[in-house]
Amino acid sequence: MPAGDRTGEELAALARAYQRLADLSCRPSILVATYFGEIGPALEILAATRAEAIALDFVAGPGNLDALSAIGGLPGETLVAGVIDGRNIWRTDRRWRHGRRPAEDSCGLQR
Repeated sequence: MPAGDRTGEELAALARAYQRLADLSCRPSILVATYFGEIGPALEILAATRAEAIALDFVAGPGNLDALSAIGGLPGETLVAGVIDGRNIWRTDRRWRHGRRPAEDSCGLQR
């Protein structure tokens, strides 16, 4: 089930789980990865946790860019941007990959 299709109860459990992980005194850095779709309301919840990085799919989840803009980006966190269709990497236009990055323009992100 895509992250964007979670119930309120599931989103509350997500918040509790990542808060509990973040509260550990000795823990590794946390990277939460979503893929093949839009994150929906889970983005705001994850952004409020102390995860060090969040990965979003901007190919199969074009609404992720709007969701990211709506919450004001991820200040203090690393954004891992999925910009290549992982279901068929051989069809990727590599010229585009090295050009403009979509999140930079709308969210004020820097290279």
